[in-house]
Amino acid sequence: MKPDVVAPGVKIPSTVPGGRALASDGTSMATPLVAGIVALARQANPALTIGDAERLVIQTARKLEGGRRGARTGEGLVDARAFVA
Repeated sequence: MKPDVVAPGVKIPSTVPGGRALASDGTSMATPLVAGIVALARQANPALTIGDAERLVIQTARKLEGGRRGARTGEGLVDARAFVA
């Protein structure tokens, strides 16, 4: 399975019980980042559909691998600024 886009998922700080912060890796860290971007966009534009959000995430991704779609990077790195612009 090839990704549509990629998101930061290495050494992402998160809170843990006891009020501490811990850096973690993996899709469990990358997925909430993308969900948060979409949530902010839907707050600004409640008419934004899930399909529209998916297309925008893909279209606004920052190109990697020489600007072409990559087997490991899909359309590129999720770009929150471009998405909400």
